[in-house]
Amino acid sequence: GPFYSKQILKYRKQLGGFLNYNQFSEIWGLDKLDVENLEKQTIIDTLYIRKININLAPIEILSTHPYLNYKQAKMIVNFRYQHGVFSSVKDIQKIKPISRELFRKIAPYLKVDD
Repeated sequence: GPFYSKQILKYRKQLGGFLNYNQFSEIWGLDKLDVENLEKQTIIDTLYIRKININLAPIEILSTHPYLNYKQAKMIVNFRYQHGVFSSVKDIQKIKPISRELFRKIAPYLKVDD
C-alpha cells in the first residue's frame, strides 16, 4: 500500500539505493512475507547506487546514511584530518570502531574520488 511504498522510497533515498533484498527487512513495518512478495515483483538495479566521497563529505552528510551514526561519521572525518585523504575505501577499516560487519555493509556506498 501507499504507506509501505513511501517507507521503501524514503529508505532507498537514505541508503543511496538498494543492493539486495535483505535491506528491505531493515525497513520498519515490513515483514518477511512482504519482502518475499517484493522480491517476486521487483528487480534491484545496483548501477545507480549513490556513493558518498569519504574524502570530501562532512560529518553531517556521512551521518545521514542509515549505516553510520554521528560518532562513526565523526571518526571518519577526524581520521581523514589526522592522516590525510583516504586512498581506498578499505582504509576506513583502520578506524577501530568500524567493525568488519559495518564495513561490509557501508563500503558499497562509499568512494574516495569523483
